Amino acid sequence: MELIVKNGTNNYLFYSTLANKYYEIGNKEKAIEYAEKSAEINPEVKDKVEKFTPVK
Repeated sequence: MELIVKNGTNNYLFYSTLANKYYEIGNKEKAIEYAEKSAEINPEVKDKVEKFTPVK
């Protein structure tokens, strides 16, 4: 999995799954990072990224 992250992928679901898993274990920083990457690949999921980002 680290190799996929290092080399990159255009699969937004991969990054969404990582975001969810990091969120579940309490690593909000990584959750935000991967949620944003997922939304970058597929803008249709951008509203779901708000789950991981602090309210401003």
